[in-house]
Amino acid sequence: MDMKLKQMLFTIRAMMDKTPEGEPLNLRISEIPDDFLSCWIVPDAGKYKPYFLEQKPIDELMNDIPLQVFIYAYGGRRYGKPSADLRDGKTVWLHFLQYQKLLYNASYARSNGIAIRDFRIFDFDRYPELLSRLQAELSVP
Repeated sequence: MDMKLKQMLFTIRAMMDKTPEGEPLNLRISEIPDDFLSCWIVPDAGKYKPYFLEQKPIDELMNDIPLQVFIYAYGGRRYGKPSADLRDGKTVWLHFLQYQKLLYNASYARSNGIAIRDFRIFDFDRYPELLSRLQAELSVP
């Protein structure tokens, strides 16, 4: 496994251990270093669709950083207990797309010096609200 991926997964695991039972994984977008953030963004999210919707085996993607980070956080802990949601491909796919949009928008804001309110990147159930808020913060008045 790639050393950078190991470091990222270790960081997420440490956050899991610090997150109170029943709470979303407490990793805020402001706590993600720029180099990690850029590694988590995929240029073409569509290439992952078969892995979620058609249950295509992910063996060939074992060192794919964006997918592994998402799967590790999503499957490892959702609200204090292991997630069975990985079997619900449509929901996981939707969360992956929303996750990517949040990462992209946060990266855009950082690189352009735009202040945004901090949020938990792995608060999956709040993604629609977070996306709306972030879009509003990034829109030109």
